[in-house]
Amino acid sequence: LKERLSELHVTQEEISRWVEVSSKLEIPCKSDGLCEQFEGFFKLKDFAIEPGALGEKNLPQEVLASVQEYQVIKQADVVAAMFLLRDKFPREVLVKNYDYYIRRTTHASSLSLPMYAALALYLGRSEEGYSMLKQAALADIADVYGNTCDGFHVGSAGGVWTAILFGLLRIQPGESLSYERSASLGKVSMSFNVTYRGAKVRVSI
Repeated sequence: LKERLSELHVTQEEISRWVEVSSKLEIPCKSDGLCEQFEGFFKLKDFAIEPGALGEKNLPQEVLASVQEYQVIKQADVVAAMFLLRDKFPREVLVKNYDYYIRRTTHASSLSLPMYAALALYLGRSEEGYSMLKQAALADIADVYGNTCDGFHVGSAGGVWTAILFGLLRIQPGESLSYERSASLGKVSMSFNVTYRGAKVRVSI
């Protein structure tokens, strides 16, 4: 680890600073487990987005004209935090927040679908999660967002990789590397390499 930190020119001061910052971060949640996008979000006008809609172009004009007044977001923020910290929350809290925010997210950001896909797959909602995963994987190949000409969506690609490893396969790092796959994804197959603790592991499903 010390060698890698040195290669990346990460100083002890920088590490200490991030430790300090992380200690002050919090996810504001209500007593029922529903967590707020930002302070005051739950006081905004509610609005449910049609399932499968992608982008703000699908919003009614009156909502789009004053979108800051509505519970409408463009990407998975709470859901991303929930997935990355999934071992810190009980399953019912993960489900509650996923169900709440999926109907209030436009996915106008290419970072959104991979995180929703990851959590859906992790929760065992295989068909729903895999559908979003495929759509996210095609972000540039199919020019899903209409702006591939401006450059490759690197963050989205990283999110897809994360969704495959930790959502679809639920890879568990430990003394050894273990994974499982959803039985309902019988026709899905893929192979890739993972380097773990200096060893290259071939994963085939």
